Amino acid sequence: MRFASVLLCGIFFCGIFFLVLSRPSHAQTASCPMRKIAEIPVIMHGVRRLRPVVGATINGVDAKLIFDTGGELDEVFQASTARLQLHPQAPPGGFEMRSFGQTVPFQVAAAHDMKVGDITISPATFLVTDGAIGSGIDGLLGQAFMSRFDVEFDLPDGVIRLFDPNRCPTANLAYWSAAQTVFVVDLEPISTALRPFGEVLVNGVALRALFDSGAPDTDLTALAAARAGVAPGGAGVRAAGTTGGIGAAGGLRNWKARFASLVVGGEAMPNLVLNFTEKPHASADLIIGADYFATHRILISRSQNKLYATAIGPGGLAAQPKGLPSAP
Repeated sequence: MRFASVLLCGIFFCGIFFLVLSRPSHAQTASCPMRKIAEIPVIMHGVRRLRPVVGATINGVDAKLIFDTGGELDEVFQASTARLQLHPQAPPGGFEMRSFGQTVPFQVAAAHDMKVGDITISPATFLVTDGAIGSGIDGLLGQAFMSRFDVEFDLPDGVIRLFDPNRCPTANLAYWSAAQTVFVVDLEPISTALRPFGEVLVNGVALRALFDSGAPDTDLTALAAARAGVAPGGAGVRAAGTTGGIGAAGGLRNWKARFASLVVGGEAMPNLVLNFTEKPHASADLIIGADYFATHRILISRSQNKLYATAIGPGGLAAQPKGLPSAP
């Protein structure tokens, strides 16, 4: 999820992990079997259907959580804690949450268990913030949950699949691809970056991208946009108000412009309208958001440190706005 950078290493990786499999299954790549652990129904939430939401139970109570590759930790919003029978407490001394250089208040809460599909984590620990994202959303599932797996996003079919970390370091894991072109992004090693960071090209300029299913839109920092030749006051650039981020007093200024090209894993997407935002201290040059996940079938393999993608239909980015001139 955009705007959160959390330094809570270790305390959220407590708990016993139980897997309850009614029908263990395997997907077969050309050279390597893949053991499926769970298949989780997902609903695209929001007016533009760009927030992947999965069902869970926390302390036996139903919850709706955004499946957020861009979040390090699992999170529950303060407004949902009483219903979910959680009792937030101050975090251990020495831990902090920061967003764009500012310290953000938060608490932690422990649940007896959390169940997502066939997976039970007991106990489960959550970050608690005052954030809220739309009606009926209780929180976020981040890398504290999903980094244990190779994760497949098949959003048009309404499902996220979790696989055992793969033991075949050179196999093509896009088992569904058949004759389709597979686009591959090398991710930074999970030992150094828990979240999925990789290199993409914007207007031919190499930038560090965070693949963030919890953010609806692909969005650059203003500094990265300038490196790609697009800046406020330039031809075809429009002001787009402000965006409130965690700890971002007064909001962050946004602009919108057409960019000549975005290349992800060798897939060229020309003439896209993208936002760019004045984001100090951002951990990536841009976020590749759910508008990309919605138009691709994707597998994020942290065991291989690779992202595999095939385009659904024409690919590109979902919900592209109209009305801006073509990129120069």
